[in-house]
Amino acid sequence: MTGLDELFPDAAERPGVALPAAPQAEPRGSRRLGIFALALGLFAIVCQLGAVLTGVAVFVAILGSLGAGSGADGLDWVVAYELDSAILGLLLGIGAVVFGVLAARRHHGRRLGVAGAILGGSALAVDLVIGVLLVVGLTS
Repeated sequence: MTGLDELFPDAAERPGVALPAAPQAEPRGSRRLGIFALALGLFAIVCQLGAVLTGVAVFVAILGSLGAGSGADGLDWVVAYELDSAILGLLLGIGAVVFGVLAARRHHGRRLGVAGAILGGSALAVDLVIGVLLVVGLTS
């Protein structure tokens, strides 16, 4: 018995102040969703890069053939490839953004998913620029 027991007789009966529990880290899931989003984003960028380079090649070929008077014959397959590449890049970019957001939201490869969403968004921006340039070029 100490002298404090006389001053505070019921202090020993009260439980101490409970500290709040430490926050638990959320369980990490598989990183496959984030890796998939990053792969889609990379493929989308590659497709858009192919579309841009093909568009530049077509533009240079048309300018060169106009001076020779031969026209733009024989470039139909190149234009079709450019269109297919742009459409595929658009679809892959949309998929990369969707799966990247899902991966970030569900903690399944969050950093990889964010990177995939950024790459997919960049591919969508490139596709938008290509579309605007095509519309401006076709209407003028």
